[in-house]
Amino acid sequence: MTSTWTSLNIEAERVEITTNQQATEICSLLKNATSTLADGFTEAEIKGSKAAYAQQGLYSQNMNTLKCSVDLAMRGYYTQSTGLLRGVYENWIAFHYLAAHPIKAEFWLNKDLRPPNHSEMLKALGPDFVERKADAHGWYGALCRFAHTDALVVLPHLGSYQGEQIAFFGGKYKTDLFRTCAYTISLFTSIMLREISKMISSNSEWQQRFMINLESLLQFIENENIEFKKGWSS
Repeated sequence: MTSTWTSLNIEAERVEITTNQQATEICSLLKNATSTLADGFTEAEIKGSKAAYAQQGLYSQNMNTLKCSVDLAMRGYYTQSTGLLRGVYENWIAFHYLAAHPIKAEFWLNKDLRPPNHSEMLKALGPDFVERKADAHGWYGALCRFAHTDALVVLPHLGSYQGEQIAFFGGKYKTDLFRTCAYTISLFTSIMLREISKMISSNSEWQQRFMINLESLLQFIENENIEFKKGWSS
């Protein structure tokens, strides 16, 4: 007898096949960008101090998280995919916080210490770090809704069957939810690509791949923004 675990895996694999078939270009975009980010991480020069060591850990965590987020989205686990991205945002801020305050590295290297929270780091980085603080807090607030118990993580699992209200579990391909995940993943992948590019020689072949991937990500984000505005105004 096939176990439920095996059935769930088979279902997720089918969803992944469907996702690749229905959203081929988007899947290629995410895979290529994630691969480029991973290659950039191995080539980047981040070393020389405790702060740099901690920054390496932050980048590594973000790389793995973005890979997991792509995997989950392609297999139909959309709210779970989005819920991971809050950590990417927090680690990005932490990376800049450590660059400005390297003496604070122990907060990320000693498990008995607790790093400052998102708001404290953002405040310490000053008004010029993010052009629009309200947008930064808005993004963080939205990501927190997916990381905590909230209607946004409950409603996608509810529906009806033959007139009866039911809850679904497992993966299922949904175009709108996948594109929403892809949009958010693209946004944070583009941010991380730009950060890692600053630590790689301008003469590196990687920089060409970076520019191609960054342009593709930003074009996808812009296209999705246009489609969203069309839907909002109709």
